[in-house]
This record gives sequence, C-alpha cells and structure tokens, in this order.
Amino acid sequence: MASEEVTEEVVQSGGVSRTVLRKVPRSAKPGSPLPVVIDLHGYIEGARFHAAMTALNAAADRHGFVNLTPQGTSASAYWNAGPTTDGPDDLRFLTDLLAATGASLCIDLARVYATGLSNGAMMSSLVACRLGESFAAVAMVAGLMRPLDCAPTRVVPFVAFHGTEDPLLSYDQDGPMLGSSSLPFTPESQHNFDAVNFQSTRTGFREWGDLIGCGAATETEVAASVRHAVRTGCREGATIELYTISGGGHTWPGSELTATAPLSPLLGVTTREIDANDLMWAFFSRYRR
Repeated sequence: MASEEVTEEVVQSGGVSRTVLRKVPRSAKPGSPLPVVIDLHGYIEGARFHAAMTALNAAADRHGFVNLTPQGTSASAYWNAGPTTDGPDDLRFLTDLLAATGASLCIDLARVYATGLSNGAMMSSLVACRLGESFAAVAMVAGLMRPLDCAPTRVVPFVAFHGTEDPLLSYDQDGPMLGSSSLPFTPESQHNFDAVNFQSTRTGFREWGDLIGCGAATETEVAASVRHAVRTGCREGATIELYTISGGGHTWPGSELTATAPLSPLLGVTTREIDANDLMWAFFSRYRR
C-alpha cells in the first residue's frame, strides 16, 4: 500500500468522470487506517499546479496522511462554492471521492479534513457549512467566508490564513473580488461565482464565530509579521483560528513556488515566517469526527 508516487485516479460522480491526484504516505501500513486531507485548488489553477504550490504531498509523507488533490470542472477549473443549484454538484463529488478512496484504501473516516486556496478556500468554507458529518475540521487559505444559508448540522472547527495585502480577496473590506477584472471568467464560471457571499476575512471570521457561539477572540504575535487570533468556547468544543500575515498576498504561507519572482508581482508576498502545512496539520490533529 505504501507509495512514494502520486497517482491520478478517476472518480464517477453524478454521471461525470472526475479526476484526482492521490498521494499515499510512505509510512502507510496494510490494515492501519490513514487520515485524509482533500486539498482544493484555486480558480483556473488546476490540481497539478496547486499540488506543486502547496507541497502538501511532502507534508503527507511527514505526517502520515493521504493527500487528495481533485480537479474542478470545466476548462476554467473552478469549484461551485456558492453554490448554485444549476452548477456542478461539487459537494456530492467530495462525498463520492471519499467513498471511492475508502473502497481502495484503508482510511480513517473520523479523520477527514479539507483545505484549499482562494476558490478552494471558499469551497472549504462551504464544506464546513454542509458536510460537517463527513469532515472533522477544515482550513482556508486566502478565501475564508461564511456562505449564505449556513446552518451546519455539526460544528466544524477551522483554521484560516490571510494576508493583509491580498490583491484578489480583501482581508478587511467587504464586497466583490478586488482583482476580478483581471481574471478570465467564462459565462459559466461567472454565473457560479456570482452566488458566492464575498466578504472580507475579518467579517467571515467574526460571522462564523458568532454563528457557532464562540467566545471573544484572543490574539498573539507569533512572528514578526504574523498575528494569531483564536476564538474558543464554540459549540461542540470547536475552536476557530485565524493567522493574519501583515503585508502578505494571495499566497500559501511557506510555499516556495509562489515566492518566486514570476508570481510575486501577480499574487503578492509569500511569508516564510510560518508554514501553513505544518500549522494546519497540527490543528487537524486535534480533531476527530
């Protein structure tokens, strides 16, 4: 069962063939259930570039979890995070993906987690609203928001990361995507993005905490440019956390890829003061469904 390679798997969902990159950690042993992380790419980013950018496959080996990086729909590669009723049923796809993974690997269904960047973080936010019976905790990078009509049947703990100088999704100003005019939307993707409850990360963090009955936030400085806010006392023993990166862009903290010169002018600064992969795994490890 152990593998150092990433394989491309095909999952049937709603009559559509969907693909996912699957990484099984080197430490995997037959009969030992493995935790699972589903990592959701950003708009038009696609699974392969996203996997290279996050380096979560290497984290899967370090920490011993199965890492799944699925591909969104259409040539624009997006997630229906609103969601719209006439768009792709990505919630069903994630459920089908877990079922298909469990049919071929020994996984621990009490330790299933989701994360994502940008549009993938919006989808992770929707997972926390709608799929709490399947996911133990989630993480959002540059895209935390409280979806409309959010009434979770189970409270899902989460940790989020966001830069104050994000050029696409604002840290502190509510409203549409800041840099949406620079993105190549199609009529289909625009229709589905129009259903998203765009709001600042500050607002999303506040509204989520109020929705699930958390106490007031406490904040500490964990690095020269990073503040860590925590709201405890949420229903069902949950905690929500937010890492604010002063001067940070629309980037994955700790990523070597987005720190390179060609991408920096487009996405902004990538902090190396914290590593989102290790921090989110430490958070995930505290929770079982």
